[in-house]
Amino acid sequence: MPELPEVETIRRMLCPVVIGATITRVEVFYLPMIHTDLETFKADLQGKTFTDVTRIGKFLIFHLSDNLVIVSHLRMEGRYMEMDESEPNSRFARLVFHFADGRKLCYDDSRCFGTMELTTEAHYKKVPSLTKLGPEPFDVHRVSYLYDRIKKSSRPIKQLLLDQSILSGLGNIYVDEVLFRTKLHPLTPGKLLTEKDAKRILEASKKVLTDAIEEGGSTVRTYHAMNGIDGMFQNNLMAYGKAGEPCIRCKTPLQKMMVGGRGTTYCPHCQRNRAWALVIGITGKIASGKSTVLSLFEKEGFKALSSDAIVHDLYSKKEYVERLVKAFGSSIEKGGVIDRAALADVVRDKPQLKRKLERMVHPWVEEVIIHEIQNSSRGDLAIEVPLLYEAHLEYLFDAVIAVSVTEKTQRKNLKNRGTKNINQALLLNANNQFSEYVSKADYVVKNNSTLDALKQRVHEVSEKIKKEKAPKGF
Repeated sequence: MPELPEVETIRRMLCPVVIGATITRVEVFYLPMIHTDLETFKADLQGKTFTDVTRIGKFLIFHLSDNLVIVSHLRMEGRYMEMDESEPNSRFARLVFHFADGRKLCYDDSRCFGTMELTTEAHYKKVPSLTKLGPEPFDVHRVSYLYDRIKKSSRPIKQLLLDQSILSGLGNIYVDEVLFRTKLHPLTPGKLLTEKDAKRILEASKKVLTDAIEEGGSTVRTYHAMNGIDGMFQNNLMAYGKAGEPCIRCKTPLQKMMVGGRGTTYCPHCQRNRAWALVIGITGKIASGKSTVLSLFEKEGFKALSSDAIVHDLYSKKEYVERLVKAFGSSIEKGGVIDRAALADVVRDKPQLKRKLERMVHPWVEEVIIHEIQNSSRGDLAIEVPLLYEAHLEYLFDAVIAVSVTEKTQRKNLKNRGTKNINQALLLNANNQFSEYVSKADYVVKNNSTLDALKQRVHEVSEKIKKEKAPKGF
């Protein structure tokens, strides 16, 4: 769908094409697109000359002699095509203006959603479709204008920015780009945004739209501005249409979801939803003290969640038990639940089966964690995930805590647990690529000293995370 930059590009292309051209007759092939009396539309335009083409939001305004005005909305696929009278009409011509100089202008619209309305210079700004429009970002000079219209709304910011009565000219493509640049999650309710956020939105909107206009708009899918002429801003898009590609900032794969019925691309790491909790992930080697660190974060006010507990719960649910039995055999089931020791025996020393198990279980755990985050009601969460990086779950967290430990401490902890074969237990570290990923963590908590020292370190990290990572505005 052509948005403000595309419509502005079309306007600039149309000016030299139509200004000074006199209409000899008008043909209409799709009657519903004309929102004034058809015969009046055709008769009143005959003999009139185009004097200018202007734009309001996504509407093209054709000015003609005798103070007549045509208000044109291109909708999804509308475009104008200049042709010689000797040429056949464009493939999807719905209306044709014939000019006295032997040219014609076809309005081409494959989906027939576009509209035209004939009015006058004195009344065109009072056309209902125009009176409902809010100002363009370029015309908003007070941040309070936007902030006052979003600060009490529970609607997602994506929907608020698509609402043309609030701001006109921003469509799906450019809203995705603005939100990506301002690091705002599309589902964040307007009431959770600050005046500073509103300022950033306006600044980003002006920047994105200006750059897009300079590039002639974006050519995406089937849309071309006019006579097959392409805009080039699609080469500068950072989010829209790039689901699955790495974020240019953090390399997390961009994701796509539906917001208000519109496809929406965003970075799940950079664009955090302020309606969700502040979430930290805790990871580390076996017997490193992750559970202890988790419990200490719980004392710091975080709700504690263990991926091991999530897996234990999943292994008792019929639908997951059936899937695992189908994949690994009936020997892993006892009493309607998965016997974790038996499952470990099946996959032990079989890398292919281990990867198969991880490919099944990791998405299940991810789904539960996402549900917990989305339903947290702003309660901060601390989640222990031993294979956090291996499962590619780092994107879910505002901060990742890596618990570092020496092998000596590991052995001591395993002995205290009553582990019989400590050497075999330590072999599980082969499945935890902690040494490779520790540098990616936001904070490292060393657990090689006393419990009091660990408590102090966790407190320091907790306070720092709350201060630096908590979403602005709270």
